[in-house]
Amino acid sequence: MSLCGGLTSLEGPSEATFRRHLVTFDEFIQNPKIVDDPNLVIKYDGQYYNWRTACPLVMSLVMFQQPLPKVSPFASLKKAACYLNLKF
Repeated sequence: MSLCGGLTSLEGPSEATFRRHLVTFDEFIQNPKIVDDPNLVIKYDGQYYNWRTACPLVMSLVMFQQPLPKVSPFASLKKAACYLNLKF
């Protein structure tokens, strides 16, 4: 989890930029509303996502201890939504 932004470009943030703006656990517990920051980027399975797109991925892992299936309709949309910063 990073406040690096950069999801509006097709390349997304660089790994160095992502790491430079990592959110620590202490920062998160002091401000849980950080998930509403438009610069928040979640790295999951080697891909970068905004929180709105990453939330179902994270919730599936937390609540069911299983990732969403890669063949789900959501899986085909998540990358495009991330790059285009779409809200759905």
